[in-house]
Amino acid sequence: MLQALLLLKRDGLVIDAGGRGVMVAPLTTEQIGNLYQVRSVLDGLAAREAARRRAVLSPDLIARGRDAASGQDLRSMIDADLMFHRAIYEAAGNALLVQSAERHWNHIRRIMGATLSQVGARAAIWDEHARILDAIASGDDVLAQRLALHHCENAGDTLVSRVSAMEQTNSQGNIQDSKRSPGQNSSDNDIHRRQA
Repeated sequence: MLQALLLLKRDGLVIDAGGRGVMVAPLTTEQIGNLYQVRSVLDGLAAREAARRRAVLSPDLIARGRDAASGQDLRSMIDADLMFHRAIYEAAGNALLVQSAERHWNHIRRIMGATLSQVGARAAIWDEHARILDAIASGDDVLAQRLALHHCENAGDTLVSRVSAMEQTNSQGNIQDSKRSPGQNSSDNDIHRRQA
């Protein structure tokens, strides 16, 4: 148990909770932005190297992803997405690249649901994945790298925007809560505003 906690701390998934044990490490918009900056470069490099090797990845990766994206199970969507990206990393033929990416995937898994919960974005994500796979299969390393980098940067920008909006909404809710007197609920505040 202690070893598992040490590994989770090392990977930044849990932090000390001030003498009360540990807690899940929060992810700020800055951390998410930094994470996706690094991931973009790694994804681009993996796609480039896979294309240079003319790796042929299974079209089932895309089919499974599209199938998951048409459903409601976020866990299946996340698993399909990570399976797609892992396949590219493995096809790159660089074990250090795979190890570097794996350190970040646990954090990425935690926040991917925010992107995949947007129904309209799901099909577009798999269209982008299909184009990356086509570029890899054709051996176009420049295009594969550019598409993978762009795909990941867009995902990062979307996540940062969504988390930032949620943080802003939460902070506004906290401001409203602090304006209420004890025992007063939000409908009481609405009534007072209408009367003013």
